Amino acid sequence: MQSGTLEHNGLFYDNILINLSLAKINLVDLINNMKSSLVASSKKLKSIILVNRSDNKTLITALLNKTEISSFQSDDSITIQLLEGKLRLHTRKESVILDKGNFITITEKVKYQLTSLEETVFLLTIANQTKTN
Repeated sequence: MQSGTLEHNGLFYDNILINLSLAKINLVDLINNMKSSLVASSKKLKSIILVNRSDNKTLITALLNKTEISSFQSDDSITIQLLEGKLRLHTRKESVILDKGNFITITEKVKYQLTSLEETVFLLTIANQTKTN
């Protein structure tokens, strides 16, 4: 299996199955491995799912400079937390620059675009709360 592949209740990382019911992940090592993997593969983006539950997904994503991602926020909310780098989040209404340590939450259903302004790593949490009557 490839690094970052999700299977059942675990995450395969460097061909080792990590049980996600109790996982300790060294983010510094993970980020360094993701960034070196990007350079080696000549890809612009690498993402690994850290949490995959029906109500919540958390991904860590590494982007090379000037990489663009266009998406649509269709769940209850998304939160982006910058771990490294600089990122521009652009919606129809506004544009915001996020630096290392910043986070932003989008709760309305909108199209957005992310553009890395340098080599960037961020956590993306997607909340999907089922509403009951």
